[in-house]
Amino acid sequence: MPQKIPEKLSVLTGQYCPGWRVIEQIGSGSYSRVYRVQDKSGKQAALKWIEYPEDSQGIAELRARGASEEAVQEHRKHTLALLRQEIQLLEKLKGTPNIVTLYGHVVEQQEDGTIDLLMLMELLEPLSEAVPQMTVGDVYRLGQDICKALTVCERERIMHRDIKPDNIFRTQEGAYQLGDFGVARRVAGEQRHTKRGTPLYMAPEVYRGQATYDHRVDIYSLGLVMYELLNAQCPPFVDGQGKAVTTEEEEASMKARFAGNPLPPPVQAPEGLANVIARACSFDAEDRFETAEEMLQALQDADPGTQKTEKLQGMENRPAEQTAQASAAETRRALPRNTLALDNQESRAPRKDAELEENGPAGPENSGVMKETVVATDNPFTALKEKKARKRKKIIRIVIALVAVAALVVGGILVYNSMQPMKELGYTQQGTRCIVSWLNGGGGPWEVTAATKGDYGKTLYQTRAKQRDVSIRLVPGQEYTVTVAGNPLNVSMEQLPKYSGDITLESDVPVWYIKQPDNPDPEKHVENKAIRYSRHTGSDGEKTYEMKLAYRSASGKTQTAEALCLIQYGNTLEETTWTLTTKEGKTSQLYIPLTEALKRGNTDTGQLLISIYIENQLWYEGRFDTNRTD
Repeated sequence: MPQKIPEKLSVLTGQYCPGWRVIEQIGSGSYSRVYRVQDKSGKQAALKWIEYPEDSQGIAELRARGASEEAVQEHRKHTLALLRQEIQLLEKLKGTPNIVTLYGHVVEQQEDGTIDLLMLMELLEPLSEAVPQMTVGDVYRLGQDICKALTVCERERIMHRDIKPDNIFRTQEGAYQLGDFGVARRVAGEQRHTKRGTPLYMAPEVYRGQATYDHRVDIYSLGLVMYELLNAQCPPFVDGQGKAVTTEEEEASMKARFAGNPLPPPVQAPEGLANVIARACSFDAEDRFETAEEMLQALQDADPGTQKTEKLQGMENRPAEQTAQASAAETRRALPRNTLALDNQESRAPRKDAELEENGPAGPENSGVMKETVVATDNPFTALKEKKARKRKKIIRIVIALVAVAALVVGGILVYNSMQPMKELGYTQQGTRCIVSWLNGGGGPWEVTAATKGDYGKTLYQTRAKQRDVSIRLVPGQEYTVTVAGNPLNVSMEQLPKYSGDITLESDVPVWYIKQPDNPDPEKHVENKAIRYSRHTGSDGEKTYEMKLAYRSASGKTQTAEALCLIQYGNTLEETTWTLTTKEGKTSQLYIPLTEALKRGNTDTGQLLISIYIENQLWYEGRFDTNRTD
């Protein structure tokens, strides 16, 4: 009895698809229904209507678990994203041969919260209806056509992730097209993926929940579709014997596949085609075809022999009601249960999918249909594995030999370089930095030191350079000895020009004083002095030292400038960056602590050389004597 067309759909069609009339329903899923529609000229198309209500199962489960309204809304946003995903991918692939054509679409969220998606698509014959008329040659063409579709997907970095008979269609000309990209995803390099798809055609790495996988999961699923067509409509390890495949048999088949058991050859597959399917369905992704284009070439090269026009088995001997059961069984369960399925075109039978995901398929001991897993040595699947193993070992031996040769060559080059003398050791000055460079001198790294000249000759800088140049911060106006791998270089740092900008010191005469506990007002000794060095003696007897500078803007403007402060003492050279900020008509002060520099200089007596630069120009330079008490 024909199903009644929902009034809401008629309204939506009239509003968004003017000129098209709904004829009949031709498929359905969890939230989707597919209708045959026709325009005024008689052209027919498929209209996919996805209705995701406010009280859907996913939202109802969220609310039952006490989820907040914010979480519910996030779930709805995610659902909308999934609904739009298939549209975006089909729009991206529009006009591509062997991929179902999308004519147009609309996504609407109604006032009651329901989400409606309408997709007007090419009307094609489902593969399940085409199987009774298919031949072995048709399986060759199906494999080649879907490989062409997957080649385009790989170029666009798209994984379909749910290739199965329900998602393959045939045109009137006998070509095969791939549809339903509801669980497909765009990929960018290797990344974590989710466990989505149909278990009966799922690659082992997806079922195991492997963190990363790639487009070769689609090659695996296509191989299983071809396998089933050539195996009397039965999955691996199952002998249909003219009957519909049971759930127990399907689970036993999956358990054997996911355990890595070699697949027996399909009953109707010629040797060349069996070898192609064997490689596509390899347990290890590395053993499969690297790309769909490579699988396409293998299918084109395979010799179909005289069996090309032979009708496919598995449908003609079944009673009508069993044929209907088999067709219904081809609608596979999707994982997980709470994932929105956009790919179903037929109603699904109730199934405890969560139990299947947790416990795996039923064991072969309960099914009674598992085939013997020990196969003859002429099995093309086993022979292919052995051939691949031999090829891998040969490649490994070649790679090891090449690595050994490369190691010898690189080692020889390093030894040769290490024996070469250092050439063109020199330097250039860039402000307060000395750039030292050299050629040859071995393969590095090189020990580099910088020391002051004169009586002290203290080492200020030491490092291991990995490249043939190094940047060293040194005080301009002094001479140094830089040593690179034992090779000395005399460095004379030229004094930088005096600062000519707007920021000026109020006085350039330093005043020294000691802050003692019995001196109630030490500040009176330094009235109106811009630069002050002070030594504070705390109650614990520890001395602390600091420096204060008073500065202002000569023009009276407010401005800022970055200042570099270098403090040199013994074998210590420290650098600090300060931001000087002037205020209109006012004097600003900068305090520079000196105690830690003296400690790191490993003494509390002697002198500090203090230099301050603004824009690589000398702003202030002075010496601080820790023994001075005037």
